[in-house]
Amino acid sequence: MQSRFTVVFSTGHTRNDFQGRWSQSSKTPDGDMLFTSLVTANTGAAIIIEVGFSESVRRLARDAETWLIGLRDEVRVCIIITLDEQPAYRMPASGIVGPGIDIDEEASAAREP
Repeated sequence: MQSRFTVVFSTGHTRNDFQGRWSQSSKTPDGDMLFTSLVTANTGAAIIIEVGFSESVRRLARDAETWLIGLRDEVRVCIIITLDEQPAYRMPASGIVGPGIDIDEEASAAREP
């Protein structure tokens, strides 16, 4: 069965055409999907993807609100993904990488011919 829509996934497209109280906003989604009908050539049902590593869930929810209400005629779904590293990564203490390994010695050995 032949598809009746094309789906385009993209990233890096900044939008600044929000409506209402978001009219001064400018946002770049982490990803978006746009569906275009092959029958009518109408574009619609955009899906926005926002990913937060250092952003709080509350901040991501505000971003979703901006997309969903500020572009209500275009955006139908906003997926938010939050990444929470537990425990948070910490750089090893200077000179130590692991049991019995000294990073300074390893670096010196790597520089020797």
